[in-house]
Amino acid sequence: MGSNKYLTYLSDKAKDESFVDRLKIKFRPLIFPMESLLSHLEETDSFFDIGCGSGQFALLVHHFKNVQKISGIEIKEELVKNANALFSKHAPKADAKFVKYDGIHFPETIKNYNKVFLNDVLHHVPQKVQTDFLKKIYESISDDTVFVLKDIDAASPLVYFNKIHDLVFSREIGRELTCKAAKETLETIGFKILAVEKKTIAVYPHYTIICKK
Repeated sequence: MGSNKYLTYLSDKAKDESFVDRLKIKFRPLIFPMESLLSHLEETDSFFDIGCGSGQFALLVHHFKNVQKISGIEIKEELVKNANALFSKHAPKADAKFVKYDGIHFPETIKNYNKVFLNDVLHHVPQKVQTDFLKKIYESISDDTVFVLKDIDAASPLVYFNKIHDLVFSREIGRELTCKAAKETLETIGFKILAVEKKTIAVYPHYTIICKK
């Protein structure tokens, strides 16, 4: 039932993207732990989305959690434009801004947000720089910021379904970490682990690590 309300809400808000992107946007709530991720946000929070895509998850944060201060970064200019257009049309009163990520530097403004999310992005980062990528996040955010890392667990044999998924939709093979390895990496960097959640939806073995700088 939970995923259906998100699917219903997004169903008419993905009209300007490509056919493949529309499929990903509309049906992601059916294979993604939306309910549990949104549970880590409150109305008084400010939300920053690393790898925001076309802004649909951020729009759900605004609509279902009433978060007003929202920002995000994305490496593709087209998706940044989509995200800004989405909010202009469906949440014009929100304090929302999405900018292009150059692949190296996080914007200084990330320090102004107390909840930072990284949803299904890490396995798209080259494996040899994944630790450095997480370290840059740690160095860029403010003290006491809550960082939420959600990805696919390489420890599960079901990880191969995600690899097929990425091959079809992203034309690349994912570089997933095990939940254990991701947790240990975050701890080594300096994050304090607050909670670890695991949930398999359909054939996707998700893990979410909630931590704090």
